Amino acid sequence: MDNKGFFITGTDTGVGKTVITAGLLGALRRRRINAMAIKTIQSGGILRENQLISEDAYFYGVVTDLPYTSRELNPICLQAPLAPAVAAEAEGVTINLETMLDHFRRISAEHQLIIVEGAGGLIVPLVGTGETMADLAVSMGLP
Repeated sequence: MDNKGFFITGTDTGVGKTVITAGLLGALRRRRINAMAIKTIQSGGILRENQLISEDAYFYGVVTDLPYTSRELNPICLQAPLAPAVAAEAEGVTINLETMLDHFRRISAEHQLIIVEGAGGLIVPLVGTGETMADLAVSMGLP
């Protein structure tokens, strides 16, 4: 894939990825760049109005004028605050890398630039023990 955008990662949960993502998004949009931020997978989602949502994706919507629902900003949300592969197994959810890539492609087609926030660090297990956040970033073609 040849995309214009960035994959935001860090060393762990709680190191500032969401703040950096939202800050970049806001700065780009203020410059009239048709940018978008998504979090393809979230573990440690919160219950709000009987719906499990990504607090990170919700934050993007609060600090910008994005006309998207929480589900559009974050298509896979898991409740357990664990590595996505571990949380998915505990919750009986099957994670499919291709599903995340399809979502990314749909959103990318509508925007000049896309910022994708990872979950945890680059080597966090995403699907079983075979695919990681790094594999997701590479598959998206994002630095």
